[in-house]
Amino acid sequence: MLEIWDAERFEEEKSGGRTRPLVIECSRMQTESEVGNSEKNNTPPPNLQRLMLVKTANQHIDSRGLFSEVYGNLFAREFGVTTPFPAIIRLGEDFVAALKLGAASRHLNLSPGLAVGCEYLRGLAPVIPSAFRNNEE
Repeated sequence: MLEIWDAERFEEEKSGGRTRPLVIECSRMQTESEVGNSEKNNTPPPNLQRLMLVKTANQHIDSRGLFSEVYGNLFAREFGVTTPFPAIIRLGEDFVAALKLGAASRHLNLSPGLAVGCEYLRGLAPVIPSAFRNNEE
């Protein structure tokens, strides 16, 4: 089951790639079992804030493309491929309104609603499709 995380703080827009994903700090509420496990084991609760790489519907990706992003991630996990965990990201009205006021992000055309994302792994090298084409020749 996919977790739902709430967008809290905009960090940056990634310039590479056609879909121009956003890096957003997100948070989520603890589940009852997480609270119970941490109390039972006398351990701190799990990290409930993470940087997420978030994609929203825009002129380059529609809802079918967003579904494919999440489904592909889940499918890879079923076959044992290690991937950043996928999630649904809730873009609240307050978050979107605050983001639109920021000078650096005025060109972003976001609307409140749901987006898709995965944990952002800083420093991970991007996959460059042209690198694969050169190997095919």
